Amino acid sequence: MKDHSIFVPFPATHRVLATLIGLTRETTSVQMSKLQKMGVISTKRVSFTVLNLDKLKKLSQLD
Repeated sequence: MKDHSIFVPFPATHRVLATLIGLTRETTSVQMSKLQKMGVISTKRVSFTVLNLDKLKKLSQLD
């Protein structure tokens, strides 16, 4: 099985990410946690990885 994950080197806090996307830090943290639990992304301190792009597109209504 081929790995279709997308690695995103983004060394920023949830607060910085929230500012970039126009949400509160709290909302950003909650939503990132939900995406992790759903298996859509995984996060590390200096990056995150999109594990399921199709699901992420569907959730964001970009599909």
